[in-house]
Amino acid sequence: TFLGDLHFNTNPAFVGIRPQFAFGQRFGDTIDLQLLAGVDLEFPSAGPDLRILGGGHIGYKMSPTVGLFVESRFEMKNFNWDGGVFSFNTLTFGMRFFPSAKSGGTPVQASFGGTVPHSSRYWRFHEGSFMAQTNVWLD
Repeated sequence: TFLGDLHFNTNPAFVGIRPQFAFGQRFGDTIDLQLLAGVDLEFPSAGPDLRILGGGHIGYKMSPTVGLFVESRFEMKNFNWDGGVFSFNTLTFGMRFFPSAKSGGTPVQASFGGTVPHSSRYWRFHEGSFMAQTNVWLD
């Protein structure tokens, strides 16, 4: 799949484009695999800037109502910094629940997990975070 984003920054004002390629594959009813890679080209008044970004996701459905997932995301920029490339790369892991799988009602998915940075170089402190997400598919 090809994805293309156009974004506008307001302070300072500039435009950016983000072309990306993604691949996803389901293996049977239990394993989902997704990969994503792309660039973010920004055009501020100081001159063009490039970011490289991407990630991957693997989900394992242990039963009709419970699954596990692990995903990683990377983002790198400022390749000419004296101190090295700015990078903020994370690993997220958790559990996914499908409560409507047995009842046959409106499909619902709830995810809970944590995110930790790995192989990162940036100027702030971030030790990790918790996440929760709910998706409801309407007919």
